[in-house]
Amino acid sequence: MLETFTIEELAQAYNISADKLIEILEKDYGIKASKNELLEVVMANNGYARGDFKYILEEAILKAKEG
Repeated sequence: MLETFTIEELAQAYNISADKLIEILEKDYGIKASKNELLEVVMANNGYARGDFKYILEEAILKAKEG
C-alpha cells in the first residue's frame, strides 16, 4: 500500500516536511525524487528492491523527524 503514496503524502502521514525528506533521500542515499512522485516510481527509477527502499524510507523519516 505504501507504494501508492506520493512523497508528499508520506511526509504528511509522518508530519514531516516533504522538502526535508527529499533533501535527505538525495543527500544521504543518492535517491532522486519529487513531491508528486509515487513511491513505487521513485523506487523503480532509482533501482531499489522493495525491502531495501522501505528500510531507506524508514531511516530518512527518522532523520527528518530529528531535525
